[in-house]
Amino acid sequence: MNSLNPCMKIESQIMETILLHNKISKEEARNRAFKALEKVGIPEPGMTLKSYPHQLSGGMCQRVMIAMAMSCNPEILIADEPTTALDVTIQAQILELMEEIKTKNNTGILMITHDLGVVAEMCNRVIVMYAGRIVEEAPVEDLFADPRHPYTKGLIESVPKLGSKVRKLPSIPGSVPDLSVMPKGCKFAPRCKYAFNKCYEMEPELREVEGQVGRKSRCFLSNLDEEVCN
Repeated sequence: MNSLNPCMKIESQIMETILLHNKISKEEARNRAFKALEKVGIPEPGMTLKSYPHQLSGGMCQRVMIAMAMSCNPEILIADEPTTALDVTIQAQILELMEEIKTKNNTGILMITHDLGVVAEMCNRVIVMYAGRIVEEAPVEDLFADPRHPYTKGLIESVPKLGSKVRKLPSIPGSVPDLSVMPKGCKFAPRCKYAFNKCYEMEPELREVEGQVGRKSRCFLSNLDEEVCN
């Protein structure tokens, strides 16, 4: 909702994007905007084009944003929290739409989200970040089956599970560090229950996990060797 200009009609906003990147007439841009709204499943594209953002629901605004992003046929779509503030039903519709766009247009999607359910459903490969650093990288199935960084483990353990009899969900103690005053060594060490002396003295490198192709972790314990154990 905040990404759309409240003072401009939807038509003007989508056309502005199209005209900026293509040498075509306004009439052609208008037709492309109409088709873009059709592609994202908006039932009355003509009426929507003449509307202001406040006249649309949150889900409709989300579809408009996706239509605007796809209007110039990009090779990659960057989706930053695409389902935030939407109810569960609309979330499912938006994710289904993005999956459809990826398949039909052969578009790559870079999704930025804190929702592990969305990650599990949509992603093929996952990069987990903490305090501005990549702490783990893995195929999505491997990440959920066997997280190798303590931060990733904490995130997955904190997700409620159906049928679980646990009354209190585990949580990660402490807070994310101030990026202007970063701790020495591993940035996650002050919150990590596995941290030992070396973690507070030097920051581990992001390195391959032994025996697992395509997996990386920024943790001394990811590969248990003699040097780390000492």
